Amino acid sequence: MALDTTHQDWLATRRQGIGGSDMAAIMGLSPFRGPMDVYLEKIGEAPEQADSPYLYWGNILEDVVAQEFARQTGYTVERHPQPYQHPEIPYLRGNIDRLIVDHPGGPAVLEAKTTNAFKARDWDEGAPIHYLIQVLHYLDITGYQKGYLAVLIGGNDFRIVPVERNDALIAQMHEAAAAFWLCVQTLTPPLVDGSEATAQALKILYPQSQAKTVELPEEARHWIRQRAEAKAIIEDTQPLLTEAENHLKALLGDAEAGTVDGVTVTWKSASRKGFDQKRFESEHPELIQTYTKQTTYRTLRIKEAK
Repeated sequence: MALDTTHQDWLATRRQGIGGSDMAAIMGLSPFRGPMDVYLEKIGEAPEQADSPYLYWGNILEDVVAQEFARQTGYTVERHPQPYQHPEIPYLRGNIDRLIVDHPGGPAVLEAKTTNAFKARDWDEGAPIHYLIQVLHYLDITGYQKGYLAVLIGGNDFRIVPVERNDALIAQMHEAAAAFWLCVQTLTPPLVDGSEATAQALKILYPQSQAKTVELPEEARHWIRQRAEAKAIIEDTQPLLTEAENHLKALLGDAEAGTVDGVTVTWKSASRKGFDQKRFESEHPELIQTYTKQTTYRTLRIKEAK
C-alpha cells in the first residue's frame, strides 16, 4: 500500500524502515554498501554524503530510461512519488521509480538504471544480484508479481531485464530484514564483515579510545591468527606484484599506453601540487600553531606475550 507523504518527509521516512537499496546491503550483496553503513544511517550516525556525479546523472537520466522502456515495450509507465509500505511488516518500505499501469495480469514495477561501459559484463546474464534484490523488495511491499530493470549502459547500450516474483527468496529477505531491524531497535551493530565500508563504519562508531583494558572473548584468537596469516600472504606476494608491474613498465617504456589481446595497460604521467610544510614552518613560525589541525585516529597493533 502507498503512504501519504510529502517530498519533504522523504529522508525522515527512509530512516524509519528498510528500503530497496538497503535490502541488498544488509544481506551482504551490495558492492556499494554493507550492513554497517545502513545501520549507521538508520540510527542517524552516518556522515553526510555529497551527491556524486554518478548519482546526479542517474537521476537526470531516469526519465530517459523510463521513456525508452515505454517506447520499446508499448507499456504505459507513470511516476509514483508516494512510498509504499508492506501491509504486514511496517519497517519494509520503498519508493519505486515507475509504475507500469497497463501490464497484463496487473500493475508491475519498473526500475531505471544507468551505468558505464565497464559494467556491461555485469548485465550479460541478466542483472546484478543487488538490483534483482531491490526489485524483489518492491514486488514484496507492493504485492505485485512482475517487475523490470531497464538499464542504459555507456550511453548507447539499452537493455531490459524482466524480474519474476520469487517468494522463497523474499522469505529469506524477510529473515535478514528482521534480524537487521532488531539491531537498529536495540542499537546493536550488525555482524562485522571484511568490507572497507565496515572498516569505515567502525571508525565512526568508535572514534576515540578509552584508557581501559578489556578481556577479549575466545573468538579473538581466530581473528588474531587470520590477521597474521593474511599479513604473511601479503608479504609473500608483494614481490610478485612488484615484479609484474616492473616488467610492464619496462615494456611500455615512454609510451603511456599499450594493448595486448584486447587489454589496455597504461602508465601515464601525472602531477599534483603539494603544500611545503617545512618551508612554511621555517618562514612563518608564528602562524604554524594557528593553522595546525589535530586529527585523532586509532591504530590496531598486536603484541605477543613474551
